[in-house]
Amino acid sequence: MHKTILTSLLLGTIFLSSAAQAASWTVNSESSSVSFGSVKNTTVGEVHTFSDVSGKVDEKGVANVKVALKSLETNIDIRNERMHKHLFNTDQIPEASYNTTLDMKQFQSLQVGEVLAYDMEGTMQIGVQSVEMDIPVTVTRLGDNQVLVSSDGLVMLDADDFDLKAGIEKLRKIAKLNSIDLAVPLTFRLIFNKNP
Repeated sequence: MHKTILTSLLLGTIFLSSAAQAASWTVNSESSSVSFGSVKNTTVGEVHTFSDVSGKVDEKGVANVKVALKSLETNIDIRNERMHKHLFNTDQIPEASYNTTLDMKQFQSLQVGEVLAYDMEGTMQIGVQSVEMDIPVTVTRLGDNQVLVSSDGLVMLDADDFDLKAGIEKLRKIAKLNSIDLAVPLTFRLIFNKNP
């Protein structure tokens, strides 16, 4: 009798533990952002930010993060409009995305306050152009139901890989600049909340 009860309790504990580990996660858009830098005329650097970031990680670790390109903020209204129109063509290409599959076993034992370095292997896509991209990140357990994922250093993008070279050249001519670099440093801060 006692053995049967003990077995039932053990099986129940295993079941609950598995269920907890199989949780899905959603990006907290209000607390997340993606930023990138640009360099014009060789020495003038500027930082731009996307405020509308969404995404999720399912129970199997399949992750997708989307950035609404029209949420770009450069702190100059006319520059926002020009980049929407000439660089990203946001009327036809509303978002950029990054897709990867995470090894969830590495995160299951992460305690509150603990930090884990992790290399994501995935694909970044803007419009029809997709590029395989490995991104090192730092994962910090903020609470039982919240995780911070941030870029570990700068992620360097080549604008030409995403067919953005012509748009950058258009912006250069409009602004009467000598140059705008095609190398683009990117950083991000993503807060994930566990789904109930």
